[in-house]
Amino acid sequence: MSGLTIYPLDLGDAVVDQSMSMEKKGMGVPWKAKFLCYYIEGAKKKILVDSGVSDQEHAGKWHSETNCRVTPGQSMAALEKIGVNPEEIDLILLTHKHRGAAPACLSCK
Repeated sequence: MSGLTIYPLDLGDAVVDQSMSMEKKGMGVPWKAKFLCYYIEGAKKKILVDSGVSDQEHAGKWHSETNCRVTPGQSMAALEKIGVNPEEIDLILLTHKHRGAAPACLSCK
């Protein structure tokens, strides 16, 4: 598929227990996790891969162990930063089930 451009969108980071991402290896070891989603253009549709993190209230309820600090609309702001209007997104592709992903999608409408 030539002609596609993939933009990684940096949504920030959090400190988590390494075992959360390393199949239970590194329990008790702090690890800096990066939050990313991706925008793809050049296909027939404008695609957002994953939707980013949820708002702070949701993050605090479901992900308190990560010490996650998020700003509502981070993925929308990241899209706007590269000149993409969030309302232009045709498809949101979620790569995994995650309690924090669906609320962020709702802001796309």
